[in-house]
Amino acid sequence: MKSEQKVRWIDAGEVPALQSQAIYHALAYARNDQSPDTVVILRPGQPYVCLGYHQNAHTELNLDACEKAGLPVIRRETGGGTVFIDNMQLFVQWVFAPEHLPRRADTRFQYFIHPLVEAHRRLGVRAQFHPPNDVHVKGRKLVGTGAGSIGNAEVVTGNFLLAFDYSAMVSILHVPGACFREMFAESLQIYLSTLSKELGKTPAIGEIKRLYLEECEKCLQRPMEQGEFTAEEKRWIDSIAERFQSKEWLFQQPQAVKEQAQRLVKVHADVWVGQCNWKAPTGEELTAVLRLKGKRIDAIRFCNSVRMTPSYKLEAFEKMLKHIPFDLRSIEQAAEMFFELHDVRSDNLVPKDFARALVTLKNHNVAAPFAN
Repeated sequence: MKSEQKVRWIDAGEVPALQSQAIYHALAYARNDQSPDTVVILRPGQPYVCLGYHQNAHTELNLDACEKAGLPVIRRETGGGTVFIDNMQLFVQWVFAPEHLPRRADTRFQYFIHPLVEAHRRLGVRAQFHPPNDVHVKGRKLVGTGAGSIGNAEVVTGNFLLAFDYSAMVSILHVPGACFREMFAESLQIYLSTLSKELGKTPAIGEIKRLYLEECEKCLQRPMEQGEFTAEEKRWIDSIAERFQSKEWLFQQPQAVKEQAQRLVKVHADVWVGQCNWKAPTGEELTAVLRLKGKRIDAIRFCNSVRMTPSYKLEAFEKMLKHIPFDLRSIEQAAEMFFELHDVRSDNLVPKDFARALVTLKNHNVAAPFAN
């Protein structure tokens, strides 16, 4: 894995939105046997929205809101979810020969994340690696990373989050309604942190860069030398940026014919916000928005006209479900106990109906961690 060759580092400064995504793709496609392993540092010069390769722009994004806000939408070639990006983020991008990084994805992430964690600690933040590929502080996400094989290289990307526009992130997503939007906004505030939040101030960009490059050199155990993009790499950057502007690239999947009944959005590896819609055999409809942490309910709100007698018990029922394991039996037992203890009724719904409704979110998202 280790090479005696120098690692080139490039400080690209502040670049246009398209270039902030095109650069690491371009270096990967332009790479040949003589190309050095490269660490790139840059800041986006304008806000934009970045979509994961496998995502459908129509179902993931509120495209009207993006257009109204003047936010370009860019699809990258790596996976992962939708992110709002602006110049309060400092990107770090590794473009390496495949043989110079660990083969296993989990080990590769640990290797890449180590300098990020150490740089945060030197800035005064008690950051920790959170498997599989995040940096956390006190249970809150601080850094997200991504990786992929692109062109002739292995690419790993991450960032320093100086501050974050939570409202912008909430506004760009295509969500089922106000109830979901409120829960997602609340969840971001609770489970996503930034350097300015943790330190009470925004650290100097130059200091972050210096500390990060020092930690990279320690981690890689290879000399690092400042460099520039080659003429061939610049041609690739322009070519990739042009492709990323095309509607054919952005809208690779067709527009959804109808609204999805279920919606699930990840806040971080352990926290998800989802909405379930279910119709009981009696015809009663039940809609709920849940926040799931690990395999337990972290918060829940019933969003339609669910009526409970006495009416004030509905909020108590929502609070009681917090921390309950997210499975049919546990939810049903908790609901039965609540209904009996408080002598409540809910139209034509019985405790088992609530349990069946909630786990439809689990049944429709079998790939999510809480579904295992």
